[in-house]
Amino acid sequence: MSDIVRKSITIAFFFFLPFSVIHSQKDLIGGGMGLNLIILENGGQFGLPLYLSFSYSLNKNLELEFRPGISGAEYYKGIEFGSYLKIFLLKELFYLSLGIKFHKNEEYSTTSIHVRDELYILPSIGVGSRMKVDKTLVTFELLYQKPFPNGLTYLIVGNQYIYREDFHGLVSFNIGLSWQL
Repeated sequence: MSDIVRKSITIAFFFFLPFSVIHSQKDLIGGGMGLNLIILENGGQFGLPLYLSFSYSLNKNLELEFRPGISGAEYYKGIEFGSYLKIFLLKELFYLSLGIKFHKNEEYSTTSIHVRDELYILPSIGVGSRMKVDKTLVTFELLYQKPFPNGLTYLIVGNQYIYREDFHGLVSFNIGLSWQL
């Protein structure tokens, strides 16, 4: 065995050993639904998100979660994908969630309302709680998301499109179920 191969195997062994030792073996698959409050300039709307969830534990305090899904409301509907880092503060009971969600909004128009066809980027922060019931993990989560760009609707004045800054945020309450792989 050449010296380079031996060094490569040694480096790989010591690189992957810490992950295998500290990994908590909690790869999860699940899904959930929630209630969105879309905060608009002149009030708000409620929407319903549905999502799948795929989680990978980095160690006993950190978990990476991916959520593809759909969301529906009057002005805010379309497909979305989120990626979240969960930082567990008290064992597995409470966590802080930091992440980013991408939402592809569907365009539609009426005689008075024009909703934008836009890809929104929503940085997220939230808190959650997870408990085990039999073999199922039940999660309750509250998230705040700030959209970029910050407009959902536009006006047509003559030949000009005027994009409004009427989308100020999104508050989500989610309930999820997941199972260990």
